Amino acid sequence: MNGKKWFVLYIKHNYGKKIEQQCEKLGIEVFFPVITAIRQWSDRKKKVKVPILPGYIFINATEKERLSSLSISGVMKNVMFNKEFATLRAGEIENIKRIIENNKFIDSYNSISPGSKVKIMSGPLAGVEGVLVEIKGKKVFSLVLETINSSILVDIPQEETILI
Repeated sequence: MNGKKWFVLYIKHNYGKKIEQQCEKLGIEVFFPVITAIRQWSDRKKKVKVPILPGYIFINATEKERLSSLSISGVMKNVMFNKEFATLRAGEIENIKRIIENNKFIDSYNSISPGSKVKIMSGPLAGVEGVLVEIKGKKVFSLVLETINSSILVDIPQEETILI
């Protein structure tokens, strides 16, 4: 093991791309999950990159790299969970990447909803575990990131999931 963990950093609004670039300059592996969305203004529509978890960026870092990341402009602090620095498992990071790559992202929200735990059995997200929730009459899958009290909603047909 290389001693690296996926730490969660809380960042200033609209600083994600700048922080991502600074981390890369420092040689710190960084993940700032964004999607392309169409935004409507009064006179035009435009495709823009928007973060799926606003206010957060993830770094795969050693303790020394974690400390140096705190000096980057726009990084507010390390997220804490149970009085420890919040971390995500590598598998959780990979699941988020798969959701983005396969255009399955719907929305994210900052609460963990009660529901049935399920596992996706087929399709590009096969093996991902989470919670099945109903949003506006539509069945969707919720990938829960407990350490940052957030969920990512994914459009998955219910028949592709099983209860676990």
